[in-house]
Amino acid sequence: MKTSQVSLKTSGGSASKSAYDFRILFFENEEGWAAQCLEYDLATQAETLEALYYEVERILVAHIALADELGIEPFEGLDPAPQKYWDIFEKSQLSVERPGTAFSMKEKKAPSIRPRVRVAQRNAA
Repeated sequence: MKTSQVSLKTSGGSASKSAYDFRILFFENEEGWAAQCLEYDLATQAETLEALYYEVERILVAHIALADELGIEPFEGLDPAPQKYWDIFEKSQLSVERPGTAFSMKEKKAPSIRPRVRVAQRNAA
């Protein structure tokens, strides 16, 4: 797995929250795998599950770091995912654990990103 560093300012910006909880739905599509965050309408895709975990964490950490740099709340202005993804998530019986974190942050302790991941049945999304 790749490891990356993201820089957060230490000026007391908005990314001072120590932990973020997310519900994430994984599902297969024509290109491989896709992920949909439920709390915020953020999605990404990758060819493999391992790469998908990396991409999910990358977009979440990027939003937190950018918000810190801009002095705004992370995910400000993003609506929740469409209801169909919430429904699929609730029906899913398959939960998966993420591998170790792929990101560290310079200058500041990285907030903990705690995704609760479920995998949709094939063709559910």
